[in-house]
Amino acid sequence: MYQFKLPDIGEGTHEADIIAWHVKVGDHVKEDDTLVEIQSDKATADLPSPVDGIVAKIIGEEGDKALVGSVIIEIDTGDGEAAPAGDSDVAADESGVDAIKEADEETDAAPVADAPATGASEVAAAPAGDRPAVHGEDVDIRTLAVPRVRYFARQHGIDLRTISGTGRSGLITMEDVEAALSGAPAAAAPAPAAEPVAPAAPEAPAAPEAATPAAPLAAPAHVAPQAGERREKMSPVRKATANAMVAAKQTVPHVTVFDRAVVDELMAHRARLKPRAAEAGIKLTYTPYLVKAAVAMLKRHADLNAYADMANYEIVHKDSIDVSVAINTEHGLFVPVIKDADRLSLFDIAREVERLSELAMAGKLTSADMRGGSLTITNVGGAATAGVWSTPIINVPEAVIIGIGRIEGEFLPDEDKNPVYHDVMKISFGFDHRLVDGVAAQLALNDFKAFLSDPDYLFAES
Repeated sequence: MYQFKLPDIGEGTHEADIIAWHVKVGDHVKEDDTLVEIQSDKATADLPSPVDGIVAKIIGEEGDKALVGSVIIEIDTGDGEAAPAGDSDVAADESGVDAIKEADEETDAAPVADAPATGASEVAAAPAGDRPAVHGEDVDIRTLAVPRVRYFARQHGIDLRTISGTGRSGLITMEDVEAALSGAPAAAAPAPAAEPVAPAAPEAPAAPEAATPAAPLAAPAHVAPQAGERREKMSPVRKATANAMVAAKQTVPHVTVFDRAVVDELMAHRARLKPRAAEAGIKLTYTPYLVKAAVAMLKRHADLNAYADMANYEIVHKDSIDVSVAINTEHGLFVPVIKDADRLSLFDIAREVERLSELAMAGKLTSADMRGGSLTITNVGGAATAGVWSTPIINVPEAVIIGIGRIEGEFLPDEDKNPVYHDVMKISFGFDHRLVDGVAAQLALNDFKAFLSDPDYLFAES
């Protein structure tokens, strides 16, 4: 009997949603036949069978979560013995799926407990690194919290042994970790007979951040739908997006600078190149120009090509220039990365944008496709009915995000103060103030604008 364990489909993955089974009990499968489609954060993957055999048992239903390393399907290979698929620190049974189910049930439970019983343990507020130990040094961290909470704590530099859990059977919840991050006193554990306290949101996507955020809002109590309302579960993509946005706003001090670029020459340059691009089967939009301008800017302002590792109080500088591009789809927002963008031509970038867009539309982007960006470009100009500025949220751990609005005609004064008609692009330049000071950000933005205003200058520099 071959026991197929859920693999890690991306760095830092700890669990995944079972999207669709492609087999059922009794089916004959051959090596490389697709067994199941899974989704982790924003990445999806079809998992092939590594063996020939007959499906003997399926563990976990569509919509369930499973832990990486847990058995999700058993295949009878005819040898009559269990053959686990590789080593894992997770038991080879159904516990991976059951653990996630139990955690979700706890998260969904309504907070019906009264005040904690007198004498329940409390931990006084203290900085994350200075909190007194609650659990012994030799305690197994895996017994203190479910994987999503352990992962969130580790990414934010929190030692779970310093936190008193308020969840079922004393488990540490996401709320407990967020309270530790904010410096608030840990909530007292409820009396054994009480129901679980209010849950916190699932873990945020990985980012090496550990800055002390503002105290998070308490998770709302579960409320039954009222007349004229309906409730639906968040999709995995929406949940991942929500967690990423909250984590970014809680850990990164955002600052946004608003500016505009005159793009008359850029528009003319694109108009001249569009026929040649079409001959090569390329749809030439403004996005490749924006990527080129971002590359040229990062070459001049290398300090922006970095991220903060607050757990060690270090600034991590990137050698490569990799530009993330936000893509809106019917499934949600995806932000794939154009790798080594500084080595690509304008047409190469256009091809890569199209390739990544097709993968995003099909829901086939992998974790590797969306990891390692230097900065993000988000272009809402096509959807805007007027030129628009915005305050886009930084794509952690990157230090910069550039929001692009609609190109609109404006009359601007020339040197003699006479009104002259120009095509103008609105730019919102968001940056992480832990790494980037205001003057440095404005100087970088000035160069970004200059590159967009003069395509010859852009191609000379990028």
